[in-house]
Amino acid sequence: MSNLSEKTSKNFRLFYFDEESAKDFEVWLYQNESLENEIGKEAFLNIVSFDFSQKNKENHHQLKGIIKDIYNSQQADAIIMDQAKAIAMSILDQSCPIDVGCRKLANISENEHTFVNRVFVAYSDEFDRLGSTNFYDNRIKDDVKKLLLHIESIRVK
Repeated sequence: MSNLSEKTSKNFRLFYFDEESAKDFEVWLYQNESLENEIGKEAFLNIVSFDFSQKNKENHHQLKGIIKDIYNSQQADAIIMDQAKAIAMSILDQSCPIDVGCRKLANISENEHTFVNRVFVAYSDEFDRLGSTNFYDNRIKDDVKKLLLHIESIRVK
């Protein structure tokens, strides 16, 4: 299987991290004519044979497991690394408020993903204590840049 396209990676991550509904994911899935070639026949059949009409948590979790297996087939935790990278990029381009981005990175770090420095947990705690403040912005941006470099150094191409 080849690397996932940027569009496929993004749609998988959005659904996996509950930033896209199952309905929107299903629409994208059936409109994506090249997905089978991209992820392979077996993986494609696993996803398209999924019963999207069942809207319970167990079913939703099962689909997330299929997506995670496909996404991570080339490197463990790839979906988590790419999500951390997307969050970091959104902090730097200011499309995500710095406190929200820090909280998301802290959540990744707290879930034992050691490639995200625990400093984001400390920043998150400071935001809880002080509220939104610009006091740490430059330091946070420096740490976000370091995180991006670190992810690039460990992420398999």
